[in-house]
Amino acid sequence: MHMPMRFEELTKEWVGEALSRDREPIALESMEELQVLHGAATKIRVRLEYADGKGGGLPETMWVKIGFEPHHDYVEATLGAYSAEAMAYNEIIPMYDLNTPKSYFADAQASPAQGVVLLEDLLVRDVRFNIVTTPLSPAEVAAGLESLARQHGQSWNDPRLKEISALNLPLRGPMQRVFEDFVEDSEQYFHAPRGYAVPIALHEKSRLAAGLKAYMAQVAEGPECLLHADTHVGNTFR
Repeated sequence: MHMPMRFEELTKEWVGEALSRDREPIALESMEELQVLHGAATKIRVRLEYADGKGGGLPETMWVKIGFEPHHDYVEATLGAYSAEAMAYNEIIPMYDLNTPKSYFADAQASPAQGVVLLEDLLVRDVRFNIVTTPLSPAEVAAGLESLARQHGQSWNDPRLKEISALNLPLRGPMQRVFEDFVEDSEQYFHAPRGYAVPIALHEKSRLAAGLKAYMAQVAEGPECLLHADTHVGNTFR
């Protein structure tokens, strides 16, 4: 099925068709946009009214995560981030015991490049979203580290990961481009106010490039495991 490329293409008919995959046919009476969050991807919280009240156990609200941002071409066409997330929910996350939002639909297309995931609305769960300006307690940090350890431990040298060719492995594919672009644009980052949190001695582009090269050479030789790849406090909940 064709992926929406603009807001106006994200209709109740499209969402109904997506939710019907691998289920009994789902028809939507209405779809209400509740909230939009912009970032690397576009996150749209929607309220769904199912025709005849028949949602097949699906929830009233969910999030549509898709690429409607101005930087879409770089994030998806160059890096493949949206399609990689769809692949993760379809192929990788089910392999392990992880506490992640439920996915009700995930898919991607190559042309025009796009990926979309229909995700559980965590706002209706008893969860709290972490933000970087709110300190965590030692116990909360320990719980977060335990969660990461569970992910890394379950996937440590898992031969099944080598069979998934689209994974962003160190030194190969899109991640190489990310590192190269970061070094190339590092001067503007370091001149921003928050850039001065990094020691001035490390602002030199050639030194940064050499450090990244040495780092990537080292990790390419060791054991491999599944990484989240964007692990920061703002991407966590409890």
